[in-house]
Amino acid sequence: MRHFALGVYPYVYADAGYTDDPTGNGNDASYRNKLLGTVGIGLYVPYIYDNLLRLEYGLSMQGQAGFQINFVHALK
Repeated sequence: MRHFALGVYPYVYADAGYTDDPTGNGNDASYRNKLLGTVGIGLYVPYIYDNLLRLEYGLSMQGQAGFQINFVHALK
């Protein structure tokens, strides 16, 4: 292994979803029957073989912000 390849790939993402509670039991109604969404930016950092490091920062429609670090390894 003479060369160590490292790349950085920036991206922007957005997602949305709707929660539904057909039971109507009223438990934990904070997200019931609401449209939820998030927008954010991130970086893909592939490293050694099939490994991937994902760094993301997102902001939700409810005003909550967060940072996530994910390590991904391909199954063989």
